[in-house]
Amino acid sequence: MMEDALIELGNIHKYERSTAFHVAIFGSARIGKECAYYSQTEELAYLLAASGCQLISGGGPGIMLAVSEGAVRADKLSIGLNISLPFEPPDYSLQGESFVFKNFFTRKVAFVTYSDAFICMPGGVGTLDELFEILTLMQTGRMERKPIVLFGKEFWSPLIGWLQDVLNRHKTIAYDDIEQLFLTDDSQEVVMHLMKSITKGG
Repeated sequence: MMEDALIELGNIHKYERSTAFHVAIFGSARIGKECAYYSQTEELAYLLAASGCQLISGGGPGIMLAVSEGAVRADKLSIGLNISLPFEPPDYSLQGESFVFKNFFTRKVAFVTYSDAFICMPGGVGTLDELFEILTLMQTGRMERKPIVLFGKEFWSPLIGWLQDVLNRHKTIAYDDIEQLFLTDDSQEVVMHLMKSITKGG
């Protein structure tokens, strides 16, 4: 495991990063095209790619495929940070650059290294893991603060409420950590929010 991890960590730095604003989009592999979140992800990805952003996803099916399809609509290709899983084969056909990881933690290092902003679409344990890993790194000063968007008010509002009503009330989290989460249902609002960040320089 450690040998594979060291190789993967070395490969992360082989990516020749462009000057484009890099946006990572997380979300469930289980969400299909019949779900509204899928089409919303595709539209959001299209708007961001058309605005000049370089999109990054986990390279799998579901929300991750919607990211790739949205980028293609804007004549762009996303970066796929694929994870090697027997039940979730990646689709490389719509990816401009593809990286394959055996280890989740090295894949998360790549997401953090490459990305200027993070968008969490509805997802499960994996998406929550990615969200809280990023929050932890920012809280502890291991990475600079970057925009974090939670897309889907109905989906994410209960989590925000729990963070505010339970963790904040028991003083196990700082209010600043919650305040940086940008909650929305509007794709255009996401684009404007991130464009402001680009204008401010991060």
